[in-house]
Amino acid sequence: MKEKKNAEKGKSVGNIHSGHRDRMRARFIENGFEGMSDHEVIEMLLYYAIPRRNTNDIAHELIHRFNDIAGVLEAPLDQLMRIEGIGDNAAVFIKMMLPLLNRYHSKRSNKTVFDSIDKCARYLISKYAGIVKERISVLCLDSNCREAGYAVVSEGDAGSVSADRRQLVEAVLRYPTTVSVVLAHNHPGGMALPSREDLISTGELAKALKSLNILLIDHIIIAENDYVSLTSSPEFKKIFKQR
Repeated sequence: MKEKKNAEKGKSVGNIHSGHRDRMRARFIENGFEGMSDHEVIEMLLYYAIPRRNTNDIAHELIHRFNDIAGVLEAPLDQLMRIEGIGDNAAVFIKMMLPLLNRYHSKRSNKTVFDSIDKCARYLISKYAGIVKERISVLCLDSNCREAGYAVVSEGDAGSVSADRRQLVEAVLRYPTTVSVVLAHNHPGGMALPSREDLISTGELAKALKSLNILLIDHIIIAENDYVSLTSSPEFKKIFKQR
Protein backbone atom coordinates (compact mmCIF):
# COMPACT_ATOMS: atom_id res chain seq x y z
CA MET A 1 0.00 0.00 0.00
CA LYS A 2 2.83 2.40 0.92
CA GLU A 3 4.61 1.66 -2.37
CA LYS A 4 1.38 2.34 -4.26
CA LYS A 5 0.96 5.70 -2.53
CA ASN A 6 4.56 6.66 -3.33
CA ALA A 7 4.05 5.69 -6.95
CA GLU A 8 0.89 7.74 -7.13
CA LYS A 9 2.71 10.67 -5.51
CA GLY A 10 5.53 10.44 -8.07
CA LYS A 11 3.05 10.28 -10.88
CA SER A 12 1.26 13.33 -9.48
CA VAL A 13 4.50 15.34 -9.29
CA GLY A 14 5.37 14.25 -12.83
CA ASN A 15 1.99 15.41 -14.04
CA ILE A 16 2.50 18.80 -12.36
CA HIS A 17 5.87 19.27 -14.11
CA SER A 18 4.44 18.05 -17.42
CA GLY A 19 1.52 20.46 -17.16
CA HIS A 20 3.86 23.33 -16.34
CA ARG A 21 6.05 22.55 -19.35
CA ASP A 22 3.01 22.38 -21.60
CA ARG A 23 1.89 25.80 -20.41
CA MET A 24 5.37 27.27 -20.92
CA ARG A 25 5.56 25.85 -24.44
CA ALA A 26 2.12 27.29 -25.20
CA ARG A 27 3.32 30.73 -24.02
CA PHE A 28 6.35 30.47 -26.27
CA ILE A 29 4.36 29.34 -29.31
CA GLU A 30 2.01 32.28 -28.90
CA ASN A 31 4.45 35.08 -28.00
CA GLY A 32 7.99 33.74 -28.25
CA PHE A 33 10.14 34.80 -25.30
CA GLU A 34 8.25 38.09 -25.03
CA GLY A 35 7.29 38.69 -21.42
CA MET A 36 9.41 35.84 -20.07
CA SER A 37 12.09 36.46 -17.46
CA ASP A 38 15.66 35.30 -17.97
CA HIS A 39 15.21 32.31 -15.70
CA GLU A 40 12.08 31.23 -17.60
CA VAL A 41 13.99 31.32 -20.89
CA ILE A 42 16.80 29.22 -19.40
CA GLU A 43 14.23 26.89 -17.83
CA MET A 44 12.69 26.26 -21.25
CA LEU A 45 16.04 25.68 -22.94
CA LEU A 46 16.86 23.07 -20.33
CA TYR A 47 13.68 21.13 -21.10
CA TYR A 48 15.51 19.72 -24.13
CA ALA A 49 18.68 18.77 -22.24
CA ILE A 50 17.12 17.62 -18.95
CA PRO A 51 13.84 15.91 -19.92
CA ARG A 52 12.95 14.27 -16.60
CA ARG A 53 13.59 16.90 -13.95
CA ASN A 54 12.06 20.18 -12.90
CA THR A 55 14.42 22.71 -14.48
CA ASN A 56 12.93 25.77 -12.78
CA ASP A 57 15.17 25.49 -9.71
CA ILE A 58 18.23 24.87 -11.90
CA ALA A 59 17.43 27.96 -13.99
CA HIS A 60 17.10 30.09 -10.86
CA GLU A 61 20.47 28.87 -9.61
CA LEU A 62 22.12 29.61 -12.98
CA ILE A 63 20.79 33.17 -13.00
CA HIS A 64 21.82 33.62 -9.36
CA ARG A 65 25.34 32.41 -10.14
CA PHE A 66 25.89 34.18 -13.48
CA ASN A 67 23.63 37.26 -13.03
CA ASP A 68 21.58 37.13 -16.25
CA ILE A 69 21.00 35.14 -19.42
CA ALA A 70 24.08 36.66 -21.08
CA GLY A 71 26.22 35.53 -18.17
CA VAL A 72 24.78 32.01 -18.36
CA LEU A 73 25.45 31.68 -22.11
CA GLU A 74 28.97 33.09 -21.71
CA ALA A 75 29.89 31.02 -18.64
CA PRO A 76 32.79 28.54 -19.03
CA LEU A 77 31.81 24.92 -19.39
CA ASP A 78 33.44 23.83 -16.14
CA GLN A 79 31.64 26.53 -14.15
CA LEU A 80 28.28 25.53 -15.60
CA MET A 81 28.87 21.96 -14.49
CA ARG A 82 29.37 23.09 -10.90
CA ILE A 83 25.65 23.90 -10.75
CA GLU A 84 23.65 21.03 -9.26
CA GLY A 85 21.62 19.34 -11.96
CA ILE A 86 23.85 20.47 -14.84
CA GLY A 87 25.65 17.51 -16.39
CA ASP A 88 27.70 17.14 -19.57
CA ASN A 89 24.72 17.23 -21.92
CA ALA A 90 23.09 20.29 -20.37
CA ALA A 91 26.38 22.22 -20.14
CA VAL A 92 27.26 21.53 -23.79
CA PHE A 93 23.71 22.38 -24.84
CA ILE A 94 23.99 25.79 -23.16
CA LYS A 95 27.41 26.37 -24.74
CA MET A 96 25.93 25.68 -28.18
CA MET A 97 23.64 28.69 -28.01
CA LEU A 98 26.13 31.51 -28.74
CA PRO A 99 27.89 29.72 -31.62
CA LEU A 100 24.45 28.97 -33.06
CA LEU A 101 23.50 32.66 -32.86
CA ASN A 102 26.82 33.62 -34.44
CA ARG A 103 26.20 31.18 -37.29
CA TYR A 104 22.74 32.68 -37.78
CA HIS A 105 24.11 36.22 -37.90
CA SER A 106 26.79 35.10 -40.35
CA LYS A 107 24.23 33.59 -42.72
CA ARG A 108 21.96 36.62 -42.45
CA SER A 109 24.88 38.94 -43.16
CA ASN A 110 25.18 37.47 -46.66
CA LYS A 111 22.03 39.45 -47.46
CA THR A 112 23.16 42.62 -45.70
CA VAL A 113 24.64 45.57 -47.54
CA PHE A 114 27.29 46.97 -45.23
CA ASP A 115 26.95 50.54 -46.44
CA SER A 116 27.56 52.19 -43.07
CA ILE A 117 30.10 51.88 -40.29
CA ASP A 118 27.34 51.26 -37.77
CA LYS A 119 26.10 48.20 -39.70
CA CYS A 120 29.62 46.81 -39.77
CA ALA A 121 30.12 47.52 -36.08
CA ARG A 122 26.82 45.96 -34.99
CA TYR A 123 27.57 42.82 -36.96
CA LEU A 124 31.07 42.61 -35.50
CA ILE A 125 29.75 43.12 -31.96
CA SER A 126 27.58 40.02 -32.46
CA LYS A 127 30.73 38.08 -33.40
CA TYR A 128 32.37 39.03 -30.12
CA ALA A 129 29.47 37.96 -27.91
CA GLY A 130 30.79 35.79 -25.10
CA ILE A 131 34.45 36.23 -26.11
CA VAL A 132 36.52 36.79 -22.96
CA LYS A 133 39.93 36.76 -24.63
CA GLU A 134 41.32 39.51 -26.80
CA ARG A 135 40.69 38.76 -30.47
CA ILE A 136 41.60 40.37 -33.78
CA SER A 137 39.35 39.70 -36.75
CA VAL A 138 38.53 40.95 -40.23
CA LEU A 139 35.25 41.51 -42.04
CA CYS A 140 35.92 41.29 -45.76
CA LEU A 141 33.55 43.04 -48.17
CA ASP A 142 33.06 42.61 -51.90
CA SER A 143 32.43 45.32 -54.49
CA ASN A 144 28.74 45.42 -53.54
CA CYS A 145 29.50 45.98 -49.84
CA ARG A 146 28.32 42.49 -48.97
CA GLU A 147 30.25 40.06 -46.82
CA ALA A 148 32.94 38.21 -48.73
CA GLY A 149 34.08 36.51 -45.55
CA TYR A 150 34.87 36.83 -41.89
CA ALA A 151 37.99 35.48 -40.19
CA VAL A 152 39.65 35.49 -36.78
CA VAL A 153 43.24 36.59 -37.34
CA SER A 154 44.60 35.96 -33.83
CA GLU A 155 43.42 35.45 -30.27
CA GLY A 156 45.09 35.44 -26.86
CA ASP A 157 45.22 36.84 -23.37
CA ALA A 158 44.50 40.54 -22.90
CA GLY A 159 47.51 42.65 -23.78
CA SER A 160 49.35 39.81 -25.53
CA VAL A 161 47.38 39.41 -28.75
CA SER A 162 48.72 40.97 -31.93
CA ALA A 163 48.45 40.53 -35.66
CA ASP A 164 51.28 40.85 -38.13
CA ARG A 165 50.99 41.63 -41.82
CA ARG A 166 51.40 38.01 -42.88
CA GLN A 167 48.55 36.82 -40.66
CA LEU A 168 46.25 39.56 -41.90
CA VAL A 169 47.07 39.04 -45.56
CA GLU A 170 46.58 35.27 -45.26
CA ALA A 171 43.18 35.80 -43.63
CA VAL A 172 42.01 38.26 -46.28
CA LEU A 173 43.26 36.20 -49.22
CA ARG A 174 40.96 33.35 -48.20
CA TYR A 175 38.19 35.41 -49.77
CA PRO A 176 39.15 36.32 -53.36
CA THR A 177 36.20 38.69 -53.93
CA THR A 178 37.43 41.05 -51.17
CA VAL A 179 37.90 44.68 -52.18
CA SER A 180 37.73 46.29 -48.72
CA VAL A 181 38.27 45.25 -45.12
CA VAL A 182 37.06 46.28 -41.70
CA LEU A 183 39.55 45.35 -38.99
CA ALA A 184 38.21 44.68 -35.48
CA HIS A 185 39.46 43.78 -32.05
CA ASN A 186 38.06 43.81 -28.54
CA HIS A 187 39.05 45.10 -25.13
CA PRO A 188 37.51 42.52 -22.74
CA GLY A 189 36.49 44.23 -19.53
CA GLY A 190 37.95 47.52 -20.73
CA MET A 191 36.98 50.60 -22.70
CA ALA A 192 36.62 50.88 -26.46
CA LEU A 193 39.51 53.32 -26.81
CA PRO A 194 42.57 52.80 -29.05
CA SER A 195 46.03 52.41 -27.59
CA ARG A 196 49.17 53.77 -29.22
CA GLU A 197 49.96 50.23 -30.37
CA ASP A 198 46.49 49.97 -31.95
CA LEU A 199 47.14 53.09 -34.03
CA ILE A 200 50.60 52.00 -35.16
CA SER A 201 49.47 48.50 -36.16
CA THR A 202 46.43 49.90 -38.00
CA GLY A 203 48.70 52.06 -40.18
CA GLU A 204 50.97 49.12 -40.94
CA LEU A 205 48.06 46.85 -41.83
CA ALA A 206 46.54 49.54 -44.07
CA LYS A 207 49.81 49.64 -46.05
CA ALA A 208 49.92 45.86 -46.32
CA LEU A 209 46.41 45.75 -47.76
CA LYS A 210 47.08 48.65 -50.09
CA SER A 211 49.83 46.59 -51.74
CA LEU A 212 47.07 44.10 -52.65
CA ASN A 213 44.76 46.87 -53.96
CA ILE A 214 42.46 46.27 -51.00
CA LEU A 215 41.22 49.14 -48.85
CA LEU A 216 41.25 49.11 -45.08
CA ILE A 217 38.15 51.19 -44.49
CA ASP A 218 37.99 51.06 -40.68
CA HIS A 219 39.26 49.61 -37.45
CA ILE A 220 36.48 48.89 -34.96
CA ILE A 221 37.39 48.54 -31.28
CA ILE A 222 34.76 46.72 -29.23
CA ALA A 223 34.05 46.68 -25.50
CA GLU A 224 30.84 44.87 -24.55
CA ASN A 225 28.10 46.53 -26.66
CA ASP A 226 30.09 49.72 -27.21
CA TYR A 227 32.51 50.45 -30.02
CA VAL A 228 34.85 53.08 -31.38
CA SER A 229 35.35 53.58 -35.11
CA LEU A 230 38.80 54.96 -35.90
CA THR A 231 37.79 56.21 -39.33
CA SER A 232 34.90 58.16 -37.75
CA SER A 233 37.30 60.01 -35.46
CA PRO A 234 38.95 63.08 -37.05
CA GLU A 235 42.03 62.47 -34.94
CA PHE A 236 42.59 58.98 -36.40
CA LYS A 237 40.99 59.21 -39.84
CA LYS A 238 44.31 60.14 -41.48
CA ILE A 239 45.50 56.56 -40.92
CA PHE A 240 43.11 55.43 -43.65
CA LYS A 241 44.22 58.04 -46.24
CA GLN A 242 46.90 55.71 -47.56
CA ARG A 243 44.85 54.71 -50.62
